[in-house]
Amino acid sequence: MENQPRHESVACKLTTIGAFIATTLVAGIASAQIAAIDTARWDGYLDYAYVYASANADALRTRIDDYGREAGMTLDEYVTVVSTDVRAKPEAVDDALRRRLAIANLLQYLATREPQALDRSVELINEFEEQQGRHQNLYWYHYIHSNRALEKGSGSEFTRHTLQLWLQVVVPLESPYETLQALSLSQSANSGFVSALPYVYENVARIVLIRSQEMGIRRDLDPLSAIVRMLAQGRVGAHPDVIPYEASSKQYLDRIIARLDGPESDAGSLTFTLVLFEAGKYHDHARSLLASEGLSKATIEAIGVSSGAYQTALNLAHTLQGQSAVYARVLRQLGEVWAAKQRLGVDPYVEAPFTIDGAMRVWRELYSVHAEGEWKQVGFRNTGYESYVLSMQTLWQEIQESSLNAADYYLTRSITDPARSDEHIRSAARTYLRYLAFFDQHSTEQAAEFVPDAAYFAAYEAAKGYGDAFLAYAGGQTTATEVDTAVERYLMALGIFPFDRHLWPGYASALERQGRANQYLAKVRPIAESVARSRHVDAWIQAGEPGGPCGDRTSDPAAFGQASR
Repeated sequence: MENQPRHESVACKLTTIGAFIATTLVAGIASAQIAAIDTARWDGYLDYAYVYASANADALRTRIDDYGREAGMTLDEYVTVVSTDVRAKPEAVDDALRRRLAIANLLQYLATREPQALDRSVELINEFEEQQGRHQNLYWYHYIHSNRALEKGSGSEFTRHTLQLWLQVVVPLESPYETLQALSLSQSANSGFVSALPYVYENVARIVLIRSQEMGIRRDLDPLSAIVRMLAQGRVGAHPDVIPYEASSKQYLDRIIARLDGPESDAGSLTFTLVLFEAGKYHDHARSLLASEGLSKATIEAIGVSSGAYQTALNLAHTLQGQSAVYARVLRQLGEVWAAKQRLGVDPYVEAPFTIDGAMRVWRELYSVHAEGEWKQVGFRNTGYESYVLSMQTLWQEIQESSLNAADYYLTRSITDPARSDEHIRSAARTYLRYLAFFDQHSTEQAAEFVPDAAYFAAYEAAKGYGDAFLAYAGGQTTATEVDTAVERYLMALGIFPFDRHLWPGYASALERQGRANQYLAKVRPIAESVARSRHVDAWIQAGEPGGPCGDRTSDPAAFGQASR
């Protein structure tokens, strides 16, 4: 009985040893089975990896899994087997084997975002650094290093490798590819890596335009703008027999080119264009959430993300052109938020590091350089004068819409939050007055082409809104000066848009409230006579435009703009 515990201990040790031996044998058998699997199928898949390497991570994982089932071994198993062979017989490793193993590790990284796999890929491909003329090896060398640069967050290194890829691979292959196309041999089995050129174009476009932004590169991309333009010129999307047009990035590329060459550029900066484009995507997502969920927590977070992205774009803007583009878009988002708050009757805090005053400052600076071609110096040299004018008109429109939406919100809050009614009314009044001061300063003959027609109707809305704030919404807590100003704003609104049928008696009531009813005819007669004599207004009325006797009044001011001027 005393020896029983010792016997049990011996039995336990024997059991443990047996289990270890069994596990080792199973592992050895499994390794032998993997090693016995033919890697030729994966060799073929990897030789044509340029076809699918730029797919998004989900699509790439699906393809890799499918290939694994077809090959009878997973990509991870392939890497294990070939890596073991390389370590066992390094002298037997040729370029093809080294390249395939480097590509396999790159695919592992792209599918899983595991940096160690990318490190192994770089280590393997570095053997090709000094090669000349082996385009397939050079392509993968620079492509792998470009991905490494993105992982490190180095825009300059990414740009350097992309430029070298273009110069050392794309440029030398273009002439032979054109020759093969002319002979209808571009897809021949003997055409070699030359036939990969359409895929090379596509991969370069995707890594520059899409993946660089996914990886957060926000600097040093401008030298690649020339490559982006060349990709759009008969390269990406130009080989539908190889890559179907709808499967290419041509449409995305065209949108980027339109931004580079349009008013939303920053003197042609590719970095700015890509960052602003990404900010627009965040804005679209926030707008979608706003429509479906209102001002939910997720919506507010999405708005904060897009605001941060717009701030990044503004920080990158080196010209007034770029600043104007950012402000136009961010004011659009601010207007959407004000409108949603009014519609939903809620008032959550929404972070927005931009102001209408800042947008007005940018507009004034743009206007200050309109004479003698100075506008070329603020970003519009390549996009032209029409782009300059359009930028100013677009920014003005967003200033007015955001102003009106904000003021409308405050007036609504003065009713739903009576305890703070006076505060909200005066916030609305200040917003209206700021726009009216801006309008008064720049609605001149000299600035006419830079001020959109809609500005006049917005001025009518602001003037009428100011009058309403103190004469219709205020609950008696108004000063004589505020009432006097409100009455004058009603008259201003009539002078701008005399077709508001409710404003005429409203103005009469306002005068009567002040004991000045006898002044009504003297005040309004000049307006009525100017309308009666105006050939522009008469033509506008006869055409049945909005607001005229033959048309319905809408908030679209463009048709009345010229007559108002």
